[in-house]
Amino acid sequence: MTQPLPDQGGEHTLTLERTLAAPRSAVWRCWTETDLLKQWFCPKPWTVPEADFDLRVGGRMNTVMAGPNGERFEGQGMWLAIEPMCRLVFTDAFTEGFVPTAQPFMTGVVQLADAPNGHTRMTWSARHATAEAKAKHLEMGWEAGWNAAADQLDALAQTLRPPLVERHMPYVDGFLLAIPTANQEVYRQYAQDVGVVFKEHGALSLVECWGDDVPVGKINSMHTAVLRKDDETVVFSWITWPDKATRDAGMQKVFADPRTPTTMATMPFDGSRMIFGGFQMFVDA
Repeated sequence: MTQPLPDQGGEHTLTLERTLAAPRSAVWRCWTETDLLKQWFCPKPWTVPEADFDLRVGGRMNTVMAGPNGERFEGQGMWLAIEPMCRLVFTDAFTEGFVPTAQPFMTGVVQLADAPNGHTRMTWSARHATAEAKAKHLEMGWEAGWNAAADQLDALAQTLRPPLVERHMPYVDGFLLAIPTANQEVYRQYAQDVGVVFKEHGALSLVECWGDDVPVGKINSMHTAVLRKDDETVVFSWITWPDKATRDAGMQKVFADPRTPTTMATMPFDGSRMIFGGFQMFVDA
C-alpha cells in the first residue's frame, strides 16, 4: 500500500499512486465497463449494486453504493474527459448533458501508464472545491477506502484474459482528404462543428491533421491518393470510438441527425476524392 502523495491539481486535491500487477488495458476495462466496476469500486463490505454509464464526454456516470446495514448512496455524475487507455475525468458537479448539480462534492481524475513487467501505474485523484470538502473526504476514510478499492481492482483486472482485453480496444475511422489551402480556417470550423455531432453520438474524439511534411513519392503518395491539386493541402484525420458496435450505432445517429445534411452541403472540400475506412486498433504502444 502506498502513501498519499502531496496535492496535485490544486490545494484541495487528494491523490494516490499505485502500481498494479494487471496490464493497463485490463485496468481500463475495470474502470469503464459497468459489470466490472460493480465488482471493485467500493471497499467491502460495501457493494455497488447499480452502475449506469454513457462513456462519452457529457455522458452519464451514475452509481449506487450500498452498505451492510441498508445504507444506500446514489451518485449521479458525468464524464468530463476520456482519453482511451490513458485518462478519465468524471464529476458530480454535473449530471448527464452538463446539467449543474446543487451540492457537488468532487471531481475524479484517473491516469494510467505502463509500468515495467506489464504492470500499470495508476494515479487516482479527488479534486475538491473547498478545504471543508477535502477534510470531509479524509474523515470518511479516503486513504484506506481508496487503497482497498484499488486492491480489489488489481485482483479483478488480473483475472481478465488478454484476448478479451484486445477486443475492447478502441475502433478508429480514418480519413485522407485534399483541402483547398485557402480554406484552412473554414475547414477548421467545419471540423469542430462536425466533431460536436459525432461526440454527441458516441465518438470519443475527432482529430484533424494539416499536412506539413508530406513527401511526394515516385510511384504513389498521399498526394496522388487523393488527387491533390496545386492549391490544396493533404489532411489526415480520424475519429475514435469505444468499440465497433458504438461506431456502427453512432454513424447511423450521425446521419439521421438534422444537423448533418446541412453540414455536408457546405463541405469546404471535394468529398468525392476523400479516402476513408474503419480500423480495429490492435496495438497501443
